[in-house]
Amino acid sequence: MPNNATELRSWGARGTAGVSFAATLEFAEVSVHLGGRVVLDQFSLRLEPGEIVCLLGESGSGKSTALRVAAGIQPVHAGALLINGQTMSAPGTNISPDKRGIGLMFQDFALFPHLTVLQNVLFGLRRLGRSAALARARAALHRVGLSAREADYPHMLSGGQQQRSASARSVAPRPAVLLLDEPFSSLDARLRETVREETLAVLRETHATSPVVTHDPEEAMVMGDRVALLRHGRIAQIGTAAEIYRHPVDLSAALLFSAQRNRVHRRQWPRAHAFGPCCNAGPGRWCSRHHRHPPHRRCRSIHYRPRYAGPPSRQARRHRHRYLRGQSERD
Repeated sequence: MPNNATELRSWGARGTAGVSFAATLEFAEVSVHLGGRVVLDQFSLRLEPGEIVCLLGESGSGKSTALRVAAGIQPVHAGALLINGQTMSAPGTNISPDKRGIGLMFQDFALFPHLTVLQNVLFGLRRLGRSAALARARAALHRVGLSAREADYPHMLSGGQQQRSASARSVAPRPAVLLLDEPFSSLDARLRETVREETLAVLRETHATSPVVTHDPEEAMVMGDRVALLRHGRIAQIGTAAEIYRHPVDLSAALLFSAQRNRVHRRQWPRAHAFGPCCNAGPGRWCSRHHRHPPHRRCRSIHYRPRYAGPPSRQARRHRHRYLRGQSERD
């Protein structure tokens, strides 16, 4: 299985992706109701040409619904969606997705299993002539490093290669707006960082206006020119990653971006507790845990650091200290 360095080298040369004519994307007080529930509540957001804005929030906050509205597959009940100042969605008006000049990268890649990699990329290039479509499709595959796999089917590719195929299919038509709905969530942690870095490079090269839906605060801070924090169908705060991190609008926003919160809730711990040295107190001195050390050795106590808040009991610490002391004396 390839490591991160191999995966990075397998991508094509940077600066070779086709450039799009970026467009403005504007949500003007958009409201959407689904099943009697308000999913988007007077949602307003404007993306400048070539800007990458990450929509960050918990499940049910309206992130994916906003992308569905932009794609034209979700009607709106109030407000309007505009691309380059032209109304694409409004009550009673809905321009079809194929006439909006947009691309969409799905969460599960949505590759056609009965088509080869090259045929998947050619699917969105039917308006071009055969030779022009082939040239553009192969250029997109070369950029993502899959020129040698164009005759393979999706089931013959790894997860990272499937994501790269979906990227090539999305950028090959050179859309003015490229919508990304959690494109890295199905990748393992080993590949996610590398694929995210190269996908961001492709977005910068194409200059496409790109709203990116994500649950990951770290991903939003790395990718987005701005980050929009969604809550209950509205934008609770929007700004650069540094602005939101340093000046959160409330405690919930602060917890979402804090390193402590991410470490406690997102890190995969190998066991229930981690351990760490008590201190570096010298012989015959009091350590930070108030243990008196014999004159012939330093403190070797290891105290529990629980995964969740709250120190262990004094009895547990004393038991651990006596256990290590006994081991040291036996040595």
